Amino acid sequence: MHADTQTPSPPSVRVIEHATAFLRRRWKPILSAAALLALFGWFASGIHVVPRDECAAVLRLGRIAGEERSSGLLLTLPAGIDRVVRVRTGEMRRLELSAKRYTPLLLLTGDENVIEVELAAQYRVTSASGFALGAEYPEALLEQSLLRALLEAVASRSVDDVLTVEKGAIQQQVRQEVQSTVERYGLGIQLLSVNLMEVAPPREAASSFRAVSDSRSEGARLVSEAESARVADIARARGEAEALTMRADADAMARVEAARGQAASLLARLGPLEGSASGLTELQRTALERALGRVRVVVLPPGAKPELAIELEDRNRRRLSSSEGRRRE
Repeated sequence: MHADTQTPSPPSVRVIEHATAFLRRRWKPILSAAALLALFGWFASGIHVVPRDECAAVLRLGRIAGEERSSGLLLTLPAGIDRVVRVRTGEMRRLELSAKRYTPLLLLTGDENVIEVELAAQYRVTSASGFALGAEYPEALLEQSLLRALLEAVASRSVDDVLTVEKGAIQQQVRQEVQSTVERYGLGIQLLSVNLMEVAPPREAASSFRAVSDSRSEGARLVSEAESARVADIARARGEAEALTMRADADAMARVEAARGQAASLLARLGPLEGSASGLTELQRTALERALGRVRVVVLPPGAKPELAIELEDRNRRRLSSSEGRRRE
């Protein structure tokens, strides 16, 4: 005779059975507690903490509600009514137009030459709502704006200007045009700087560009040397002219002083003789002595008749006539 035996249930089955029985007896209190917890969580979704380097904008049913909030505690309506958009505004962002994204980035200049360009832009977000709602992809729009402005700036200049003296002007023009574009679209972006990291001819034509650049540099050097030589020659000529002028002035002063000295000596000699007949006689005697010093002596044989012809030079004639005039006076 065999007794009826019942096989015991596994432990997991017994746990499920006990839990089901408990829920059947207390389902109302449990459902109430779950509803309270869900409601508390829903209201708690309106509590936000904004970090120091972020800015938050509140969207209420798809529209901006109130002003943007900086760091601190932010209280909003629960999820489903309000949505908080947070953007990092304290960091500096960087966007590059380089061969890593465009292989390579080739641009056409105004004189139809091809160059390779790499550009880097630094910017920061100033408005969370503008950056989040101004465009679906604000960074892509910023990149295309940079590329368009760079194309226009390079296409309006010659290759020589782009490679040498116009880099700063290109950077300034691109920055102004892109900033105007992002402000027009309300992206909430401030463009801090635009830098041309590399501007070079294509690798295939680099040697030719280098040869042309070297030739122009040599020409500029020769022109500079010629200009320096011209300036030096002008300075030397001016120095020599000033030296000649000073020498002539010195000679003129010496002659003037000598004439003044002779005049003073003559006046000193005329001083004692002034107003006396003997004085005039003395001057006449001195003049005759000077004149007779140039007279030739001719010796005639005995009994020959002398024939003398005295020829006076015009200067002596003038002197004699002046002497006679003084005598008459």
